[in-house]
Parts: sequence; C-alpha cells; structure tokens
Amino acid sequence: MTLNTNKFILLSLCWVLLISFQSKAVLVQKLNEASITVKSKSKKDKNTGISKALKRVLVKNSGSTSILNDEQIKKTLSAPSSLMSQFSFVEIDNKLKLNVTFEEQKILALLRSAKVPVWGRQRPTTLLWIVFEEGSNESIILSDGSAADLSQSIVVAADEYSVPVLFPLMDFTESTSISDTDIKGLFVDRFYGLSARYEAEYFALTSVSKSTSAYNYSINLYKIDDQGFNRAELIKSGVASDTASLSKDLVNSLSEYYAQKFAVITNAESNTVQVTFDEVTDLENLISLENHLMKFTIIKSLYTSSIINRSVTFSIKLYGTKDDLYRTLSLDQNIVKSLEGNTSENDKILSNYIWQRQ
Repeated sequence: MTLNTNKFILLSLCWVLLISFQSKAVLVQKLNEASITVKSKSKKDKNTGISKALKRVLVKNSGSTSILNDEQIKKTLSAPSSLMSQFSFVEIDNKLKLNVTFEEQKILALLRSAKVPVWGRQRPTTLLWIVFEEGSNESIILSDGSAADLSQSIVVAADEYSVPVLFPLMDFTESTSISDTDIKGLFVDRFYGLSARYEAEYFALTSVSKSTSAYNYSINLYKIDDQGFNRAELIKSGVASDTASLSKDLVNSLSEYYAQKFAVITNAESNTVQVTFDEVTDLENLISLENHLMKFTIIKSLYTSSIINRSVTFSIKLYGTKDDLYRTLSLDQNIVKSLEGNTSENDKILSNYIWQRQ
C-alpha cells in the first residue's frame, strides 16, 4: 500500500472519528463533487468519467440509486457537461483520477424537476458494530483503528455515498462488555449504552463471514433513542463477491433507508410555515441563522415576519411538508427545541426553537 493511500485512509478515519464526538447529525459537504478513475485524458474517457461523476453526485444528493432510472435524469446523463462547473485530472497511486464539480443549484433543480427525493446536508451518523469471520479463523470486531481491508473499504464507500459512519473504539470498556457473539446473536440491549457514548443517532449490528468465493452478510439497524423496543429499523442480508462490493452493499442499504426517511420530494404546491427561534440576541446572530436555514434543501425561501424581544419568527416556504422540515430541524446540531415553546394545533406553526450558533 502506498503512502498516498495510507494518507487518504488516515484522513478518512480521522473525519469519521471527528463526527462521533461532535453531533448526532453531520452537515455533509461536497455533495456536488465526485472523483472517478479513468484510463486516460482522452476526450472519450473524460466524457465517460464526467457522466459517471454526475451519476454519483445525483445519487449522493438523493440517497437512492433508483433515480437513475428516471427518464429526465437519463436524458441529462447523456449531456452531463451542462451541469458541470469544472474538472481536473490528478494522479494518485499510479491511477488517473478525474475530479468533477457540478453546479449545486442545477443538481437540485434537476432532482426537483424530476420529482425524485432530495436528501439534504444534515445526515444521521451510524455506528457500525461489525463482526468479521474469515474461514476457520477467529472472529474480530472491526474498530476505529483497524487496518482490515473491509473497514478501509467501508470508509471509501461511505465517502462515495456521503453517508456518515463510524466504528467503535473497542477500548477496555467495550472489549469487556460485548463480544462477537453479542453481535451475531443480536443481543441488542447490550449496545444501546455503549453506542450512546458516540452520540450517533443509529447503530448497526452487522455480521460478515468470508467463504472461499464470497462474503455473506447481514445488517440490522437500530435507533439509539428506541432503547427498550429492540425493533430493527432495517434488516437486510446478502452475498457479495469482494470487499468493495460488500462495502457498497452495506452503505447503499443505509443510504436507501435514510433517503426514504429523510429525503424530500417537491410538492406541486408550496407549503408555508411559521417557525420561531428564541434567544436571537443581535443582528449578527439573526443573519447567521438566516444563512444557516437557507442551506437546508427543503427551504425554498424565507423572510422575517416578526421580532419580539429575543424571539424571531420566520415565514418559510417549503419544497416539502411541515413534517419534512421538522425532521430536518431535529437532525441539526445547532438547533434545539425551546423549553418555552408552545405546541400549536395549527399545522402552519412549529414549536419554538433555539439557535445555538457554533
């Protein structure tokens, strides 16, 4: 393995670890960028690479590969340069990479016009408890510091799909509290407390066994806040031919589930809701809050409808529904419900929130 590869993996793992100590949801960046391996700098290979990059960006912004079957999106994929802002070639580990950046607003406009889901930047973090068994060897639980090819491959796939994941540290507390049998046997109760240490919103119990020709896997996803229910939000099993395919299967399963839960499909008619934020202390805070809200892909436009003492009420026009906005706000690390907020029976008014500027 070359130095550049080691650097990439180290940076990716550091990014994953950083997520775990910051928030339940992550503000994902670079959803309009993709890097594709190409054979040469020829026009043919460049155009093919740009088309592949656009597919990857569209899936990252939707969360679902099924959107690639949409006729409008298929048509755009035949002329991907119309959405591109820039591209460059770079050689990494003797492989030629084509880095492509697309116009973010054009990407979102395409998805909305096609009436397919749009998944915003606020995304839940998933803690992966993975037990890996290779042949007759002993099982191992993949940890944050693991050098196993599988853990490194999952990091790459998670970056490709823009799905925030992390691995447990497997420190003394965890090593003495759970074993591979607990993951295989789905003894879910033993993982809620340990998973809560990472402030992730979900955790997955995943078993992987390698035979001579394939990888068999199963994944069960749980919401940390549902302790006591032990109800899996997602259950899936399958077979993959290699670690790259296995990693993509696992991460894509998470992406498809979260997209179904959190992505927004544009309504034919715009909904408008009133949202109040308390403890907005000055103009700088207000401007910062407005700019932050406008990063949400569900928000079409907003304006300040009233300011009373330190409470600011916004009139917000949505691409989706009030419930979509509620789920988006609940994921954001800088926004919490106000204890003084009143719950209104009016479906145009949400409970009060507090903006915790970082």
